[in-house]
Amino acid sequence: FMALTAGILLNYIVPFMPFIYFFFAVMGWIKSLFEALIGVPLWALAHLRYDRDGFPTGKSITGYVLLIDIFIRPILIVFGLIASSIVFFAMVRTLNGIFALVVSNLSGFDYNNTTKYAANSIGSLSQMRGEIDQFFFTILYIIFVYMIGLGCFKMIDQVPASVLRWSGAGAQSFANISGDGDVADTIKGTFKTGSYNVMA
Repeated sequence: FMALTAGILLNYIVPFMPFIYFFFAVMGWIKSLFEALIGVPLWALAHLRYDRDGFPTGKSITGYVLLIDIFIRPILIVFGLIASSIVFFAMVRTLNGIFALVVSNLSGFDYNNTTKYAANSIGSLSQMRGEIDQFFFTILYIIFVYMIGLGCFKMIDQVPASVLRWSGAGAQSFANISGDGDVADTIKGTFKTGSYNVMA
């Protein structure tokens, strides 16, 4: 069951993550468009109140921020996709380079076993660990890759949601507060439950 869940994570969910987060980020932008269609008449009413703050009035400035958010969100979604892919590939490449070395030094190994091999084999997981350890460290590696993917590809949705904070505006669009939850984590839980039921 553990191997099946890890295989599903690495073969199906991790490669699918960029599409999942990109798709739901676009869905959030579409929801913001519908919010704007309903909210624009009320925003127009906010311009009727003149409170000596100039134009735009203090009551209508939030609407302008939300309007800017709607216009720049598609660009920021694409930028978040590119940035998250670059960070993910860099982190996984680094993990590939250091994982065997970290595992071989994690909790010690049989030094007498390593003297049979050439000096350049030090750091090889197959030389340092038995079959049981190799299995569980492989599962751990897959979990690391999944966690890296989860952290990186969340940028697709987090970059558009957070970038307007730099303008000092506190307005949040409907896409930011609707709370769809972590989609990839929900899919992982569904796969895990399904694979458990199949194995049972």
